[in-house]
Amino acid sequence: MGTILVLEHEPSVLAVIHAILVRNGNEVVGATNVQAALDFCKDAGQRVDAIIADVMALWPSTDNVAQEMFRLRPGVPILLISGHRLEDLIERQVISPQSLALRRVRFLQKPFRPGLLRDEIKRLLDAKVDAAGQCE
Repeated sequence: MGTILVLEHEPSVLAVIHAILVRNGNEVVGATNVQAALDFCKDAGQRVDAIIADVMALWPSTDNVAQEMFRLRPGVPILLISGHRLEDLIERQVISPQSLALRRVRFLQKPFRPGLLRDEIKRLLDAKVDAAGQCE
């Protein structure tokens, strides 16, 4: 499978996501804050195949942090997760529609079943993504 960086501010949720991903053959690196996630992305010696980021862990700079992750890791897809509905996040300007327009950004609302998370990650890892953010 792949190496997944998970940015989740709630340690109990991070533990559940970690268990699901490891059970499905992934390596998982957990971060509970933005700086730890960005530091990991900056380390060119670390492999990152996909990023899962809780929207509220990125708040108030959701789009800016996502763009910085894209800059540090061109072509690495991001799965944004939140307990809030996507429509509400867009309406409150937590996430911009422009970020979601990139095909390498997906959204999954919590709570989700383990199989749904597994399927989303598989889609991200299976898609070849170029540095411009377009799936091949």
